Amino acid sequence: MIEVLLRLGDSGDLVNQVIASLNRIGLLHSTPENYDQSVVDAVALFQQQRGLTSTGNVNNQTYRDWE
Repeated sequence: MIEVLLRLGDSGDLVNQVIASLNRIGLLHSTPENYDQSVVDAVALFQQQRGLTSTGNVNNQTYRDWE
């Protein structure tokens, strides 16, 4: 079962880590305060580039690909 860890509107340390990672790999060019639409779009692109189901939500499968 795929568990959603982060989605639109979420905030906190894990969101900040995802935002920093997306900036580092060039998929996000801002530092939003929460999991906003720009983060959803960047995560969806990350997922698409890696052959994952592109939802824009960070689930356990997407999170493992970051590690």
